[in-house]
Amino acid sequence: MLVANGKFFVVTTEGSIHCFGEGRGIAKVREEKPVTLATGETDSLERILQQTNTSSGYCLVVGIGDGSLINSLVQQTDFHIFAIDEDDQKVAALRQRMDASGLYGDRVSSRLGSLKTLRFPPYFTNLAIIRDMEFLAAEDAEMVFHVLRPYGGVACNETSRHEYLKQAVREAALPNAELAQSGSLSVLRRIGMLQGTLDWAHEFGDPANSLRSKDTLVKAPLGVLWFGGPSSDGNLYFDRHAWPPSATIIGGRMFIQGPHTFLRHRNRGDW
Repeated sequence: MLVANGKFFVVTTEGSIHCFGEGRGIAKVREEKPVTLATGETDSLERILQQTNTSSGYCLVVGIGDGSLINSLVQQTDFHIFAIDEDDQKVAALRQRMDASGLYGDRVSSRLGSLKTLRFPPYFTNLAIIRDMEFLAAEDAEMVFHVLRPYGGVACNETSRHEYLKQAVREAALPNAELAQSGSLSVLRRIGMLQGTLDWAHEFGDPANSLRSKDTLVKAPLGVLWFGGPSSDGNLYFDRHAWPPSATIIGGRMFIQGPHTFLRHRNRGDW
């Protein structure tokens, strides 16, 4: 409840907003009418999806442009889209358009800045579409590769200078990186598991029942990259005060045995 400008505002748990003023009058009801998005760059998106073979999870778009590609991503994929640009007017226009369509904060978010200034956490995106940036130096390739998830995170860039990009990837010495070209589209993938990680393939870790991981990547100091989502649902697990079956991690997938439940979890949110 808020009081301002001589009026009393009440926000309900259902999401509606009521405004009460002085005296009696007839209530005015204003309903939100989502705006339909215009059709976007369908040909460009089809080429990207065909080469990257992914259409769900998280998508990072570097360079908003006129926003038409993002319109197509919303309409033709299941991605949660995170767009960045160094032009504050393009960021503001995208926010207003997606808010008017009822999608901002749900399917689409945007930030003002670049890959270098925003300092994203690692491994968070399934697909990165690089539009206003040519990652031709080793530092550029490292920044793009940094955000790609293991087991197939992919970045694509429309460029006529594929050989320069190939040199940048080679100089950056990116582990498990695979670079391919299809016409004017360059595709960079992070293949397989992260270096220094291993599977937990048995109840006690490995066939020897060692109950220990031989990972070398995970070490102190530790931090949280992400939390929540389907994998944190308490209904999936047995009582933690008893001895529940251990989660098994094989090939980038986590298998959980819960009460009358067996789930396979991959790609941060897909079950």
